[in-house]
Amino acid sequence: MTKRIWLALAFAVTLLAGCGPKTPIPIGFIGGLTGSNADNGQSGLNAVILAVEQFNRAGGVDGRMVELISRDDAQSSEVAARSAHALVEAKVEAVIGPFTSSMAAVIVPITGQAGIFQVSPTITSMDFYGKDDNLFRINRTTRENAQDYARTLAQRGQRRVAVAYDTRNRNFTESWLGEFRAAMQAQGHELAVEVPYESGPQTDFSRVVARLVAAKPDGMLFISGALDV
Repeated sequence: MTKRIWLALAFAVTLLAGCGPKTPIPIGFIGGLTGSNADNGQSGLNAVILAVEQFNRAGGVDGRMVELISRDDAQSSEVAARSAHALVEAKVEAVIGPFTSSMAAVIVPITGQAGIFQVSPTITSMDFYGKDDNLFRINRTTRENAQDYARTLAQRGQRRVAVAYDTRNRNFTESWLGEFRAAMQAQGHELAVEVPYESGPQTDFSRVVARLVAAKPDGMLFISGALDV
């Protein structure tokens, strides 16, 4: 992900470097710094901080320093909306993030209405594919990823797969699941069972896995964040 963060920051500041006087370029960051996706958001923020420090140490971009303003979305629609409005009020020139598709569904309309350029290193949902808006994605779509997984699993002889998916990030997981189901069916294969669950500190994964195993699949797939796996 670090490479994609670098690309996101470089893309944003390069487009903005020639704009206006030699004042700092305010760049916003928004991601899950607390909550269920904090591992992803914190990693992203650390990478952006490092990139900004190195850009500025090298003299900035066309003589302009980059000023980073970070906000937490906490994987909460309400918090994400407040944080997006805060970045708009801070008059940032561009935003890096968010890191999940469910938060992008909340944030992108707010930054878009304000005319703020936005780059996400990680979101993949087909909900954001082919849109004429302010969002730039630098990751593959759920369709491309799901098709590759379906093809690879079939080559390994896993043609009846049980799937668990996290409903806290529906824009991503349900998009991924739909594309994976279609790709499997196109090859003449099937999903043994689809098990939704809501990720959180109290989630009983033994029950989730038991439902997957009960379907007697020849493979299991979790569509979720890294911490769940």
